[in-house]
Amino acid sequence: MFGLLSALVFIQFYIFPLSQISRNVLLGINSPYTSQSMIARAKGIYLPPNAEKPMFEAVEYIKTHTNKGEKIFVGNNNHDAIGMNNILFYFLAERGCGTRYHELAPGIATLESTQKTIINELLSNNVRYVVIEKDIQLTDTSGKGSKYLDNYLRSNYCPVMSNGQYTVLFPNNPGSNN
Repeated sequence: MFGLLSALVFIQFYIFPLSQISRNVLLGINSPYTSQSMIARAKGIYLPPNAEKPMFEAVEYIKTHTNKGEKIFVGNNNHDAIGMNNILFYFLAERGCGTRYHELAPGIATLESTQKTIINELLSNNVRYVVIEKDIQLTDTSGKGSKYLDNYLRSNYCPVMSNGQYTVLFPNNPGSNN
């Protein structure tokens, strides 16, 4: 009898409260892992407070200046040394990637041949808007990759919106094959 009573007390005071906490976390109630985001699609995704406002501004800019089915490209301020890029941006902006390289992997996207493919796909998919995020933590800081894509973007696009973390680029000559 004492064993059954102990089990009931254990369930009542330890298991049940833990299951309520788990339930609340799953539902996003009082959870440190969810946020009341400014970005509609980010509900339930933790975004650090200092990162959310700049991302919100860039996402809203893209959403108001592009059509729903229009493709964009999200890159970094340096494509010769890539650690990671912000593929979450595509989801939050509800826009597809204008190239097969939505994830810019070090050792692949740093190759000149890959960067030439990215440029060709930007042109063939009529990608007008390029979003550049700065200060992505680099794993490869050697800078030995190609600057071909960076030079192309610098020569053919100009900034139309910037907030310190994100810069949105638009073609210098829209409608022409740069």
